[in-house]
Amino acid sequence: MRYLWRDGDWVEASKAAPRNPVHGRGPMLIRDQMAPIRSMADGRMFDSKRGYYRSLKEQGREIVGDDYAWTQQQPTYEPQDVGRDIKRAIEELEGQP
Repeated sequence: MRYLWRDGDWVEASKAAPRNPVHGRGPMLIRDQMAPIRSMADGRMFDSKRGYYRSLKEQGREIVGDDYAWTQQQPTYEPQDVGRDIKRAIEELEGQP
């Protein structure tokens, strides 16, 4: 008899629920379609991943990654003395003819 560890307990394999009940036991598919994007290489619009990748490859370009960590490493802007700057700008504008 075979057992699987599910939800903190050992369950007989034949009675164990699938790990991802949303997808069940069917195959996982990756679609070729995507939201339309404009290629920065040639300005054309693409809604197919394969078409976009093929276009870049034909131009001798490559995709180097999809690392979004850089968005979290940006310095945060913390305004200081904004009120003083606004007051100075208003005074400057009021002094103009």
